[in-house]
Amino acid sequence: MLVSNFSLPGRFGKTLLVCSRRCAEVESQLATLECRLTKVRDGNKAIGKIRHETFDTAILLSTGEQMDLVETILNLRDIRPSMPVIVLIDPASSGPNAAAQAIIARAIPEVPVFTVTEFQTHLDSIEGKEKRAKTIRR
Repeated sequence: MLVSNFSLPGRFGKTLLVCSRRCAEVESQLATLECRLTKVRDGNKAIGKIRHETFDTAILLSTGEQMDLVETILNLRDIRPSMPVIVLIDPASSGPNAAAQAIIARAIPEVPVFTVTEFQTHLDSIEGKEKRAKTIRR
């Protein structure tokens, strides 16, 4: 289990999801919050999208393959320094992800790294807060 000192945004708005495979779970989690989701398959495509569109958040799902996370994060930060970048670790790829997580923690400590389960827990808390707020307003 990862322990992160970072918190996730309360709203995701227009979100760029970067994943090479197996991201249906994360997509469905974000769909519950009704964010506007754009999905790309690799870091190069993410950089191209960021150059031409503005996003509120970028989420990179690390599967341990095909994407140099640190390079992608640094490029996204160069193009849109104020955009939050979040890395999600796929537990099915624990070996490569452990190395990536250690590198990200040293090279870019302000970028939060969460497991998919931790991310879901946060989204559940956001959804609960939104439902309570709607109930109070009525």
